[in-house]
Amino acid sequence: MSASWMSAGVVRRIEAVNQTSREIMDGDLSRRVPTDGTGDDFDQLAVNLNRMLERIEQLLEAVRQVSDNIAHDLRTPLTRLRTRLELARRESDHPDLVAEALDQAIENADELLATFNALLRIARIESRSRRTAFAKVDLSALVEDVAELYEPLATDRGQQFAVEAPRPLRVNGDRDLLFQAVANLVDNAIKYTPAKGRITLSARLHAGRPEIAVIDGGPGIPAAMREKVFQRFFRLDGSRSTPGSGLGLSLVQAVARIHGAQIRLEDNDPGLRALLSFEATQPSIAAPTNGSAAVSAQLEHAAAGPTAMASVPPRRM
Repeated sequence: MSASWMSAGVVRRIEAVNQTSREIMDGDLSRRVPTDGTGDDFDQLAVNLNRMLERIEQLLEAVRQVSDNIAHDLRTPLTRLRTRLELARRESDHPDLVAEALDQAIENADELLATFNALLRIARIESRSRRTAFAKVDLSALVEDVAELYEPLATDRGQQFAVEAPRPLRVNGDRDLLFQAVANLVDNAIKYTPAKGRITLSARLHAGRPEIAVIDGGPGIPAAMREKVFQRFFRLDGSRSTPGSGLGLSLVQAVARIHGAQIRLEDNDPGLRALLSFEATQPSIAAPTNGSAAVSAQLEHAAAGPTAMASVPPRRM
């Protein structure tokens, strides 16, 4: 009798899984496998299946959202491109006007290509295919290289640019990807900080964790929007008039994930603090060395913004 009861219970719970599976296949992605709170193997299986289903639902929703955003954000440059080409055809008797229209059409095409290149780069990062390039990276040397690239731009805009990297601080990672992520954060800081404002780029240990911080004196991001800005193509209303594709912070988040790091946005009152924090057990503090190896690296080109840099300065490991 006991064996029969146990067998009936197993069949009942297997049928619950099958029923949930059928409902999901019929299109109800919100369905989940029921649990009875016993904590036994069937319950643990149900919990794991539900976590998997939740992640699948999130990914499908993200695909839908990205598809909507791509259609919305690419419509304008495609319309401009078509308009330029129509103008070139109509003004075939005026070579100067044709040349100008074609130059503008090429610029619009470059914007589209840059957007797709950025999307492909984010996809490659999220696939974790770049883990083969992981090695020891000195975060202090990296932020100094980023500063060397961006400080002249900040100076031209009348901004104060400070670097704080007092000692070598090493983590295991892909230097090119980390450089690109930090460059995106610094580019945003320069873009939104007013003249005479201050931008600080630092690498330090904070609460035992290696951390890169980019601090600016711009308008900041409302607390309710700080998670949304990591979505692909998401742009705040105040930033829609500035150049960019809305993919820079998405790339930063993808780089953070592949490194097991966290990216946080906090209020700087005024301005924003962008913090890239690494695992405490991952890095080691290195003693200063008498020299560094110079290694060149080439990143993919994306003309529309900082989501892909043209080149990376020499490494200082």
